[in-house]
Amino acid sequence: MSSLQSLKILVALASLLKLGKSPPSEPQNLACMTNLTEPRTLSCWWDLDSNTFIPIDVVLHASLCNGKCRPKCSEKERICIPEIGANKCTFPRADFRLGSEINIYITVNNTLGRQTSESLCLDPLDAVKLDPPVIHSVETDTGLGNCLNLHWMIPEFLHWLDDLRGEVRYMTEGGQTWQMREVKSAIVHATIKLCGLAPSTTYRLQMRLKSSSEYWSEWSNEKTGNTLIRPPTGKLDYWFKVENERNGEIQLFWKPPPGIETENKHFSYRVYFKPSRGSGQSETIICNTSYLNCFFDRKNKPNKVYIIASNSAGSTAATEVNLDKRRDLEPAESIRISINEQHGLKVNWASPKSFPVTGYVIEWWIVSKKFPATNNFKLVGPNVTELDITGNLEPFKLYRVAVYPQYMEGYGCPQFVDAYFKQRAPSIAPDLKVGEIGKSHAELIWEEIPLDDRNGFIQTYTIFYWAENGKWSHVTVDGSKRSLIIKNLNSSSVYQVFIMASTVEGSINGTIKSINTNMLDHGSILITIIPVCIAVVLLLIIAASACLINHRQLKLSFWPTVPDPANSNISKWTPTEQRVDTNQTKLQDNNSMNLSKLSFLDVSTKATESTVQDKALQSESHGCGQDEMILNNAFKVTSLDSDNNSGVIQYATVIFNGYKGQNAFQPSYTRSDSTQPLLQDVPTSPNHYENMWFHDTREVSAFTACADERNSLTDPELTWEDFPLLRGLTTKEYGQESIS
Repeated sequence: MSSLQSLKILVALASLLKLGKSPPSEPQNLACMTNLTEPRTLSCWWDLDSNTFIPIDVVLHASLCNGKCRPKCSEKERICIPEIGANKCTFPRADFRLGSEINIYITVNNTLGRQTSESLCLDPLDAVKLDPPVIHSVETDTGLGNCLNLHWMIPEFLHWLDDLRGEVRYMTEGGQTWQMREVKSAIVHATIKLCGLAPSTTYRLQMRLKSSSEYWSEWSNEKTGNTLIRPPTGKLDYWFKVENERNGEIQLFWKPPPGIETENKHFSYRVYFKPSRGSGQSETIICNTSYLNCFFDRKNKPNKVYIIASNSAGSTAATEVNLDKRRDLEPAESIRISINEQHGLKVNWASPKSFPVTGYVIEWWIVSKKFPATNNFKLVGPNVTELDITGNLEPFKLYRVAVYPQYMEGYGCPQFVDAYFKQRAPSIAPDLKVGEIGKSHAELIWEEIPLDDRNGFIQTYTIFYWAENGKWSHVTVDGSKRSLIIKNLNSSSVYQVFIMASTVEGSINGTIKSINTNMLDHGSILITIIPVCIAVVLLLIIAASACLINHRQLKLSFWPTVPDPANSNISKWTPTEQRVDTNQTKLQDNNSMNLSKLSFLDVSTKATESTVQDKALQSESHGCGQDEMILNNAFKVTSLDSDNNSGVIQYATVIFNGYKGQNAFQPSYTRSDSTQPLLQDVPTSPNHYENMWFHDTREVSAFTACADERNSLTDPELTWEDFPLLRGLTTKEYGQESIS
């Protein structure tokens, strides 16, 4: 082989080694076992590291040797190929003879090499595993009450074996731990006497065998037996509690008779009290039961009761229970508990310092709402300050332990401590509820996990929350908390949240819930709304004040005053002299007008001012009297003489015209208080209080028309129908006069 080829091979091997590929490892710990039943086989097993990344071939080799064991004892070799990945193989041993050694070894091959294990030389009898024996019966030894006789045998094809060893295991009915007892020089048909057992006790028994081999057979079938029933002796250990002080309910517990390790089914218990003398009764039974407790009402019952245990062989002496002992004395101190998962619970306490104790009562029970409480107790001496609680302790259940000091006068107050024998994660998670939600915070509330689903002490609650496309955050609180406020959240955002409940042995997660934060919280809303409300109130106050101050101007701005001629009070006017001197002159009619002449002038659009003046001058030239009514073609004049004031001539002229272009007529007037005769010495330029007729500079009389001249007027006569408003005023005036 050239140096180049050798180099290539070395490089390839280095690459394979770098990748973890290597020759197979050598098999280790090769062991074999045979049996004596049909079919007869030889089974072997070994340890092999098969992590070579290259397929391997495993072959089990076995050859029979005459005499001492050596490699390839015979040319006829048996092989067994196990399944891929298996480290055991079984092949028939029909050609193998008992008493002759067998040479056994393993070969392992792959593409990189071959490995061979060390050879195993053995006699099939030294590696045989017998079939289990059969227990026919278990009998009570009548001579020795604490012994049982166990009858057993092996299969017939193994009768030729004479050197056998056996083991018997037994356990009381309802117990948890097996006890072992070795049996030497066992024979094929044998009876084993098992002594040292408790009397009146039921036991479960099993047995197994082996020969010179190191392999034991499987355990036999199970049988039960009872030791001899003996009458119970001694007094019973008892303990009682007052469940209800008002009703006097008593819960009385007791232990089986001392030295009896058995179920309660072999004993019956009777609780009774002795009636007062003279009643004619020896005893009154309260309870007659096979259980270890009795609950009864103390009303109308004596202060002492008695307990008797009985079986088919006899009864114990009566145990007296004094129910009047005090139960409020000094308690024990510094009670604590530790856990040992293999042995149970260990309780420690300190003795009271004030009074000497005569013993202690340690009581424990399961705290549960689903299962009834089963009380267990134990009495210990005054010098004992610790106790191991063992037996049928249930895992994942809460146990409550109470310690009562016992005195001559009674019992001390109890001290309690809780513990779990074993813990695990809670069965369910608490239901998470969402409370108040704000702009940057949210309140989360949850209920306590039910007691039977906790499976341990809840150490912590952890709240996990995250926003959409945001990072995770969490808050951890103590297991006693029932609410949490998450802070520093983003406003108007959606968060996912769930709760995790944890014990020392595990945790469980709750369901995921969503929460939506608000855009504004209550504080922000109040800060915004309160100033706005105050501003609105101030504006309303200012507006109301302005309206009260300037209500007349506002009213006129929105609703201007429009004069109504129909409601005119011109007919109610009185002269100035009469209004000034009202105390000297009594008016007969305040609604009548003291005018010498009242002329109504209709100024139409067709008659201009000059036309009116011309007509007035024409009337003056006729020289009619003062009491005459003149009518010309431009207007109609009506005069009314005053009856009360003939010496003074008062007059007024009313001119009808529209108000600011409206259809309704508003009377415009001027009034004169002159004492001069009517139309006498009228100046050319009248003052504001003089008659509006006389705007001409000439001295003319306004009332000069005669009766015959009135008839000669060519213009049609104007009637009151042309002036409905003035007609209404006249009608109103005449109506008032007629009434007066």
